[in-house]
Amino acid sequence: MDSNKEKDDRYYLKYKVDEKENNIYDKEYIEKSKKELIETSKGHYSSSLIISLLKCYLLKGSVGNVPGFILDPKSMLEVLSEGISPEKTRIGIKDIKDPYERFKAILKKVCLIFRKLPRETILCAKPYNPILGEVCYAKSKDETVHTHAEQISHHPPCSAIYSEDQHNGTIFSAYIGPRLKFHGINGIAMDATTHSHTEIQIPSLKETYCVKWPDFIAKSIIVGSAYVEIGGKASIECPQTGYSILIQFKAGNKCSGTIKNREKKKIGKIEGNFMTTIMLDNDILIDNQEEMKEMIYKGVHEQRNNETRKVWHRVTKAMRENCDFEKAGLFKSELEQHMRDLKQQRDYTPAYFEQKEKHWVYKKKEKDWVLPENGYWNA
Repeated sequence: MDSNKEKDDRYYLKYKVDEKENNIYDKEYIEKSKKELIETSKGHYSSSLIISLLKCYLLKGSVGNVPGFILDPKSMLEVLSEGISPEKTRIGIKDIKDPYERFKAILKKVCLIFRKLPRETILCAKPYNPILGEVCYAKSKDETVHTHAEQISHHPPCSAIYSEDQHNGTIFSAYIGPRLKFHGINGIAMDATTHSHTEIQIPSLKETYCVKWPDFIAKSIIVGSAYVEIGGKASIECPQTGYSILIQFKAGNKCSGTIKNREKKKIGKIEGNFMTTIMLDNDILIDNQEEMKEMIYKGVHEQRNNETRKVWHRVTKAMRENCDFEKAGLFKSELEQHMRDLKQQRDYTPAYFEQKEKHWVYKKKEKDWVLPENGYWNA
């Protein structure tokens, strides 16, 4: 490991974790505990949620402090890593000869990412707001995909992520600084575009696909049962091939969009629902049978003090084991107070990302493929 990055470990809360406690991160355990959390959360839902969200909005659109009963017990960095996990059936995008077919393959990949974001209920839907300097490492089981994420700013919040997919020959890089805005009188939307930037690159072909995210809207927060759906617009554009698409989202996670070539001629159309099926002309682009592979992480007992699951372990354990929002809230407050106290002691510089030409990019030498970094998985 890089000694300078190891030194930063001293800034974070230190406590031992028994190897047996990794069971709370098993897929079956997570699914079971989430159902229990949602049921328990129903008894807490009240106007306090509205007050908290309004406070977030008034504080320059921050999405930090919200009631515990709407928290999904995992960090935003882990959510991002899961969101860009590889699809179970990969065709090797770098090997597709036709540039239009490559564009459609990238479009499918992006749609699969977007599809992970709607929620049937707002309860247990919002991930933890990562602490400054928090990092997350993840990889696919076949070790062809490696992902590295870091919280590069806390106020305002901004998460950066970098991922290499050796099989597809693609590199995904993004930084996301979500902000809240009102959506009518009964909803609040998260803007993930204005303070964000996302690219998918195919280094062997020197192609870059620029992606703009849609809004994620919490609806019926005052009247009715609150839920989260996709809204607004999203786009993908490849300057090298000239292909682009603008996707319009409608109520109920419905969407439509037109693919255009360099001459702005319409050459394809998508239409459908993100929760069921999206058609590309007469073919299925994605359907509800499409699955993504799981990402894997080091055991929490092996993680450094600033790694995602280790940082939030006590909060996650309280929520998943006993649905104990009060205990989870105490651990969360202790962690956040510790970071506030440290703010006076250091001027944080991101360890893995740097700002170039107004955008945050991953620090690396002059080569395309750099992960896994510094033998992390063997340490």
